[in-house]
Amino acid sequence: MKPFVAQILVFAGLLLPASAQAIDNVPVSQCDLLAANPRDPDRKTSGVAFEDVDTVNALNSCVEAHTAHPDVARFTYMLGRVQDVMGNLDQAISLYEDAASLDYRYAAFILGVSYYEMAEAGKDIKRSLGLAVGWFEKAASLDVEYANYYLALILSQSDQNHQNYAEAVQLIQPLVQKSDAYGQNLFGILHQAGKGVEQSDIEAAHWYELSAKSGLDYGQHNFGLMLFNGTGVERDYDEAFAWLNKAAIQGHEDSIVFLNKKFGDVLKLAVFVEPGSEFPEDFYEETYGRTMKDAVAWFSEQVEIGDPHAHYILGVVYWQGLVFEADKDLGMQYLLSAAELGSEEARFEISRVSKATDQE
Repeated sequence: MKPFVAQILVFAGLLLPASAQAIDNVPVSQCDLLAANPRDPDRKTSGVAFEDVDTVNALNSCVEAHTAHPDVARFTYMLGRVQDVMGNLDQAISLYEDAASLDYRYAAFILGVSYYEMAEAGKDIKRSLGLAVGWFEKAASLDVEYANYYLALILSQSDQNHQNYAEAVQLIQPLVQKSDAYGQNLFGILHQAGKGVEQSDIEAAHWYELSAKSGLDYGQHNFGLMLFNGTGVERDYDEAFAWLNKAAIQGHEDSIVFLNKKFGDVLKLAVFVEPGSEFPEDFYEETYGRTMKDAVAWFSEQVEIGDPHAHYILGVVYWQGLVFEADKDLGMQYLLSAAELGSEEARFEISRVSKATDQE
């Protein structure tokens, strides 16, 4: 066992269960059809996405299958998955542990992910992280490839431990060699931070770009930032915003926050420009080469997915006539919808506008 893993398992008090894999020659059941994980390498069917699981029918089918075949690990795992979808995490983890004790490898991997996410959420961080490492180690021993990715990720996040960084590089290399987007992105992170490899922004940008071109939102975000800041590559605002937008479309929160901030900066400068016109050339650096219409287009896209901040921004834009001629009716519609979606800044603006109107 690796030193880092042994150390963290001792802290967590984790004893992995012994192997006891029962022979699984049970034919495909209704439980398999309704609850199998599409990413499970040992599934019997094509699987169902987490958010698409029909919990009512899947629960009944998997309880029946698990009761009839208590030693068949895949049914135990799938029943745990149904409980997970239903939000019953304690029950899900208990069933995952039972399945993992039978060496059902994806159950061990999902346990690692569950405990890692708990640690990321700040829940009993050291114990959760220790349990995550233990289960990822077990999953890796059962040939779940992405278990090593998570182990490398955890090692790369350890505080100033160069032995751990070197081990992270070693663990991630097989994924990098297979042109895996997650592996490439993490390899970029290690190069940018100089963890386990020589620090190189150029190498970091290279690996981020490969990851981004594979469609991974994390890679797209990181490569977009490198382009925006001119780090490791020549600064290119057009390309930066294009990659960050790709990540945002996939729901990458950091990209959305970044673009909200930068397009918000653009609109703040709109007060110096006549409605309907574009920024003077000397505003290029301050606006990152974006126009007011670019900003409005961005926030309009965010309105479509129900972002209250975007509703608020467009409300202010149209009410005050920052980009186009003022349209107070449309502006108020956006402000009201923002308030309905929970925007406190919109509620404040509505109150301010109403008071100003009453005084006129």
